[in-house]
This record gives sequence, C-alpha cells and structure tokens, in this order.
Amino acid sequence: AKDVFEIILDGARDHYQTITGKKAKMPNMAVVNFNYHRNMHLKGVQLEVSMSKATKRCHKLIQKLKPKRIVCFGKEAAGWILGDISQGIHFGMPKTLTLDTHECTLIPVPSYHNTIMRLDEDASEEDYDEAITNANVVGYMSRCASTMFSGKMLFTANVTPNFVELQTYKEVDNYLTMLESLDKPFALDIETNSLNNYDVVLSTLQFATDHKEATLLVLEHEDSPFSDKDKARIYRRLRQFVANPKPKTYIIGQNISYDFRILRHIFGLPVIYWSAWDTMGGEHALDENLRDMNTKLPGERSSRNYALDKICLRYGIEWYASAEFGKSQRHLICETKLDDSVRGYMAMDVQSVMAIHHLQHKRAMNMPHE
Repeated sequence: AKDVFEIILDGARDHYQTITGKKAKMPNMAVVNFNYHRNMHLKGVQLEVSMSKATKRCHKLIQKLKPKRIVCFGKEAAGWILGDISQGIHFGMPKTLTLDTHECTLIPVPSYHNTIMRLDEDASEEDYDEAITNANVVGYMSRCASTMFSGKMLFTANVTPNFVELQTYKEVDNYLTMLESLDKPFALDIETNSLNNYDVVLSTLQFATDHKEATLLVLEHEDSPFSDKDKARIYRRLRQFVANPKPKTYIIGQNISYDFRILRHIFGLPVIYWSAWDTMGGEHALDENLRDMNTKLPGERSSRNYALDKICLRYGIEWYASAEFGKSQRHLICETKLDDSVRGYMAMDVQSVMAIHHLQHKRAMNMPHE
C-alpha cells in the first residue's frame, strides 16, 4: 500500500509538471485513515453511526492540523467529510470544506484496492490484463491527485447555456450557408421522439461554432415557429447540407454515430461522409478504464462514465448535476414545453462538446509520448 501511495504522489507531481511546465514541490503531509474500524458488515443505522464517528474524528484532526488542501481517497469518505453524500462530488474536482475554525480545499480521488498479483513466467493473459487495468487506474488516480499542487483542475472550461433560435426559413438557410463556409469545426446535436429508426421524427437540431453560444432549430415540436410549407423547405435544405460535407471542417458531437444514423434515415442517405470528432470516443481514448470508476449520481442505475454529463464533470463543468431539466428527462423533450430550462439544456449539449473537444486536444498534445 505504501508503494502504491508513493507511485500515486510521484505520478501526480509528474503529470502536473508535464501539463503546466512548472516544478511541483511535494508538500508536507499527514496521512489519516478515515475509518479504521471494520464496518463492511454494518447496515442502516449502525453503518451511519460508524461513519458519523469517523467523520467527527476527521473533522477534529482537520481543525487541529489546519491543512491547506486535503486529498481524499474514495467518494464515500469525501461525501461524509464534506457533508454531501448524495451528489456534486467528482474525482479531481476540488471542493471547499468549511468547518467552524478552518476552511480548506478537499480533492476527491478514486480509492484503490490492491489486487495486483506478482507476475511470473506462469502468469496468464488474464493476469496481465488485470495488472494493466490496475496500473491504468493508478495513473487515473495520479491525474486526479495532481490538483493538489495548485488547488485547481488542470483542464477546465466555463460553460453556461446561451442560445439564439432560428425563426424563419431565410435564417435557417443563411445559418447553414455560414456553416458550409467554415474552416473550423462546429458542434451538432439532435433531439428525437424515439431511438427507433422506423418511427423517429426530428424534433430539434442544435448547432454551435464555439462554447459561448448555441443556435437552436425547432422542427417537429408544438413550439416550432415554422409552417408545414417552411418545414418542407427546411428539410430539403438540411438534406443538401448533410449530404455534402465540406473538406475544411468537421462535425463535433457526443456519440455522434447516433445522430448520423438518425439523419441518414430521415434524409434517405446511404452514408454520411462528414468527418467527425466524437467527444465520447475522445474520452475513451484518453481514459479507457473509467468504466471501473464509481461515479453514480443520485437515481442512476449505472455510472455511464462516458455520458456527456459525466465527461463534463471531468472538465469542471457542473451544470448538468443541478440542472432543472437534465439528462434523465431528455426523452421528454418532444412532449415538453420548450421553456428556458429546456432550451438551456439543448444549448449545453452543443456548447459543452465544443469546450470538451478543445480540452481533449490539449490533453492529447500534453500527454507524454513514448
């Protein structure tokens, strides 16, 4: 355990120095066990009492030692220490901890269970795969812990929903013409009434050329400003746009293969030839073992670590975690009045992927090359 702890700290320092170009001096630190009692068998009130006592003990130590920053391994321990065991905690994202006599920064980092065995000449391929996964998880922990040197995430974006809505066919035509003339990428997202190709309708489309503003196009929805005649013209113009990719640009999206599949069906296209950047695929390439991290938010049955709301948290974008209309309600857009909260959600889906695309590029460029 000591060796792994030292590897994590060394990795955090090396990652910080690689990204920032600044030398990081290892700070003086105290190592504290959050709960040294065995409580895995406890449930209900007994478990809560045990965790409450551990929290009280840690709070007293924090007030006595007065640390500037705390690296906390494990989301559960971080939740109890912060007094927020339900949501808003994400690995590597600093949180302010305020106690009666002290205020500091707490940085949650994944916990680690040492299951690595010694690999010898008799080790199986599965043994090596498990060892590699564990090593990658330790690397991810190091990157999360690198926040300790500055108190800030190394790759962050400030994104808040901001949008305009296209109201006439002329506005739609002019906007698509502008996209066709771009020499930089733009983001695309769609909302539909179904995941099934055979009965799907195109409710809305969202575009963005930067992370500061989105452009909304509302089609098959009761709040659409277009007549049936204008909709027919818009569909023809959209088909022309989708069917004719431009070589100087590409489309950014989250799980963009879904959007392309739906657009192919709606416009009767055998193939969409646009070049694309998928932020979900980018995150897979940068952190392929996040499926092993427990990042559930309240009410979720699975962690969905490559979903957009989770990817946003890895870049300091917390908007989805407290949004009035969020990911769990997405399937209701077609039958929901498009008030500002819903339109804000639609805007964030393209604004955030623009910001994440940029940060994924920066991360990839700063990664040490073998």
